[in-house]
Amino acid sequence: MFLMIGVNDGQTALYYERLVYFSHLGKAVNVTVYVTYVQLLLFFIPTFKWNKHYYVQLPNGEVFELDPEVGRQVERGRDVEIKESDLYSNGHTDYYSDKSSNSNTGVYQCPHCGYPIVNDFDFCPKCGRRLR
Repeated sequence: MFLMIGVNDGQTALYYERLVYFSHLGKAVNVTVYVTYVQLLLFFIPTFKWNKHYYVQLPNGEVFELDPEVGRQVERGRDVEIKESDLYSNGHTDYYSDKSSNSNTGVYQCPHCGYPIVNDFDFCPKCGRRLR
């Protein structure tokens, strides 16, 4: 008897239909909310997920990390309002002091596949391509 076990990274878009106001844009916009995770596969069946991170992507391509508690509420389908104070990077909530690009957030997108990545990655965890 043999056991087939695997571990892979995953990403899932979450259903969120409310507008979110961003002061640096001066308006409310539709956003895409998604969760990234690592999952354990047994015989190709996802069984357990861990290391979840929640992100908000704006229509202009900016990506912000979302407070985990708010992200869990969105994932559970609860009617929750996302505020600027819920967005942060590296544990900082003073997020909008001078944000004109994703480089200030510590969260980037892979130029090859669009997967959200942290600033200190050398390779994309989704497609495996070199980032630098």
